[in-house]
Amino acid sequence: SVILEEGWHIYSLSPFARNKMLETKVFMDKNVFKGQDAWKEPKPILIKDGAVGEIVKGHKGSIEFSRTYLVPNNLNDNNYSLKGKLVVRACNNKVCGLPQELPFHSVIQVKKYP
Repeated sequence: SVILEEGWHIYSLSPFARNKMLETKVFMDKNVFKGQDAWKEPKPILIKDGAVGEIVKGHKGSIEFSRTYLVPNNLNDNNYSLKGKLVVRACNNKVCGLPQELPFHSVIQVKKYP
């Protein structure tokens, strides 16, 4: 999840082709789970971005990215760590910051049921 201050936006995981250098990216550290499909994001909105002088696909406010993982059958009951980083570039209508790497951490509890 990312929460942006009023007036700021970040770019979509799948921007217009001409905005590829602005795209938001998610990188995961190696773990025991197998990612299924691509990362998901809320439906991007069209933003008139004065900083780059174009209409872009992006997000404002509170944004949550998600992905489904497959749990291997041989895992024991336990808590497993997922770590990674979100690479985003926040802009307002005047300036864009440099891309920032935002580390994140989540825990998945695995419990087998008979």
